[in-house]
Amino acid sequence: MKNKYIFTSSVVVVLLLIISFSFFSTSKNKAPENTLQIGMLAPLTGPGASLGEWTVRGATFAANTINKNGGVAGKQIELVVEDDGCTGKTAIDAAQKLLAQSITQIVGPLCGAARVPVLSANAGSENIFMTTGLSLTSNPNTNKYAFNVLPAVSSVLEVMLNFIYQKNPAQKISLIYTDDEYGKENQIAFNAYTSVSGKITGPAYPFPKGSTDLRTQILKIKNDHGDIILMTAFPPEYAVFMKQARELGLSKPIFAVSSIQTPEVAQMNAQTGQKVYYSYPRVSDLGSVKEITDKYKTVHPEAPASLPMYFGSGYDAVILLATAMKQCGTMDNKCIQKQISSTTNYSGANGRISFNEHGDNTATGAIEIRVLEKGVFSKLP
Repeated sequence: MKNKYIFTSSVVVVLLLIISFSFFSTSKNKAPENTLQIGMLAPLTGPGASLGEWTVRGATFAANTINKNGGVAGKQIELVVEDDGCTGKTAIDAAQKLLAQSITQIVGPLCGAARVPVLSANAGSENIFMTTGLSLTSNPNTNKYAFNVLPAVSSVLEVMLNFIYQKNPAQKISLIYTDDEYGKENQIAFNAYTSVSGKITGPAYPFPKGSTDLRTQILKIKNDHGDIILMTAFPPEYAVFMKQARELGLSKPIFAVSSIQTPEVAQMNAQTGQKVYYSYPRVSDLGSVKEITDKYKTVHPEAPASLPMYFGSGYDAVILLATAMKQCGTMDNKCIQKQISSTTNYSGANGRISFNEHGDNTATGAIEIRVLEKGVFSKLP
């Protein structure tokens, strides 16, 4: 039985038709007896839409895989997806729509701007949230029923900075970042790292989320005393930066973080030609990563050779949640929470997952350095 998807926005319906997800109904209040509804919050509109798309794809593939193998306690999983828009109020409203339908096991949110207010609003509740974005050290999770499938923003940035300074300890970095929770978390981590290490840095350039004109920041970077550029942004913003940097003759080396790896950025890079190193939560040579990627590409041969990490976080979140449900033999969230919290060295679509007492993924060795060149993402040899 294929999954059905429930959406409340006609814009989202059109988007999902375009990207050819299975099929969905436009309204449903109660699941059939043979169906188990799992909620999902993802950005399907706005600058994080491509990330949300891949998260839903991953969750969809996981649910389909489980359903083909008998489902959970004989029930077929039905994903009920809501667009959280990567913003606080929209995310809270979307979460409430799911909870109002008695759906209390939820995959997401992804964006920090959505995750922080949603988890805060549910503090003290027993609603399960399997968040699919990088966790925020500056705003730690205090809800024991929430779990972060991916590692922390600061961990990903630290690997990138170690790589940069190993190549040249005297490099002065100019930081350009999206001015939202995600970007600010990167700025905080950057400042903490360079302060402790005593590194001299270039200026920092925040810009509004969703910006389509970064020429002012690019011209300032072009003329500042920084040697290289470190950018933390959403995919459309990376694409804008690459295009306008090429047009304005900015030739300084560019480094980035994991959010860069999406097809839309690759397409722009194929035109602009910059070589960009970035850090990425993935263990490419892990057996489970290869196996899940190969299975997905068998069904979707058009998919990129290296699937975006948000595919992996959506996939792993559903698998972990469904596994806990099977182990409990019930939908009791206290039991489900206990089972998920005991996860140690789970091998998934991105790498390994181990949760600490705060629900953070603390598995080591799960971040690698990659390069984007001529429109192709690849792991450094």
